[in-house]
Amino acid sequence: MSSGLLQAQELAPTSIVEDLVEPEITIKESGRTTIYEYRVRGVLYKVKIQPQFGPAYYLYDINGDGIIDSQERAASNIAIPQWILFEWD
Repeated sequence: MSSGLLQAQELAPTSIVEDLVEPEITIKESGRTTIYEYRVRGVLYKVKIQPQFGPAYYLYDINGDGIIDSQERAASNIAIPQWILFEWD
């Protein structure tokens, strides 16, 4: 049963217990926007878009194929921008 929530791609466990899986973050400047691409083991799973003005929003790879899902791909598989409303430590 689908809960309607975004699902992260499942990764196989590594053979070394101490090997932590940290995302690789690539930062790109595009005009007045900064784009952060998040990858784990070379697979793109999330993009953070930070405009010069306004809050950042996120796009996700919903099906784990390494391609960010968006309106252009299919009308039934739309990636809706998501904002962080509250954050605490």
